[in-house]
Amino acid sequence: MRRLRRIALVVFGLVAAGVVVGGVSGKLPIRPMLTFLQFKLNPGKARIAHLVHLRQPTTGNEVFLVGTTHHFHYEDDAWSVWHLKAIVEHLHVDTLLIEMMADAVVEGRVGEGPVEMPFFATLGADMGLKVVGVDSGWDGGWQGRQARMFEQVQAALPSTKRAIIASGMMHVEPFREQLTSVGFEVQPWTEDERRAVTDDSSVDKTWPKGLAPALRASIVKARSGTMDTDPQRAADVGWFVQIREQILTKMGEPLS
Repeated sequence: MRRLRRIALVVFGLVAAGVVVGGVSGKLPIRPMLTFLQFKLNPGKARIAHLVHLRQPTTGNEVFLVGTTHHFHYEDDAWSVWHLKAIVEHLHVDTLLIEMMADAVVEGRVGEGPVEMPFFATLGADMGLKVVGVDSGWDGGWQGRQARMFEQVQAALPSTKRAIIASGMMHVEPFREQLTSVGFEVQPWTEDERRAVTDDSSVDKTWPKGLAPALRASIVKARSGTMDTDPQRAADVGWFVQIREQILTKMGEPLS
């Protein structure tokens, strides 16, 4: 009964998300909606299905696409933030391109964006990696946002050799198509190899040092009414704060 209730809630949330995104883009994103359903019902399988390795044959640059599920990484042990940390450690990249506004990263407002992105940003800082924000606003709908995100990815890639693009799972297939259109080639990556990359058994499950302060700062900003990061403007402030407070509680950190 509990599993059936969970499935019903997931389906309801999926339809609601589809209506929201469809209202922005002008059409229902059927394939991304099915992808989201897969993540929720079988996250252990889905996490390796949304990892893509690409290489530019001329320059040798490598890119790894990592599809994420936003706040669910803090709730689901089968696809948690520690799996994300394992990916970063195992791939030995030099740069993290994350779904966060560029100015937020530059100005140190790394508690903003989808809530797993602060984890990436502060983890990258701890590891001495370059972190670049590549998110964009909703002008032009979903396609306009995706196009501008890719423009920022293209601008950042020449200064990298091995980079992760961490974004919501709905961006993985568009990024793959965009990268292959400019000369990148998808590389063979077996299921066993991808499982090994996500294996968190040897990961030090210590929270990044800057994560709690970043989350608290973003809560203050949201409550002050100055949360002006474009993709977040439509987000409910109460929900934005609640999710971050839940994560701080999980971390054993004070809320303020």
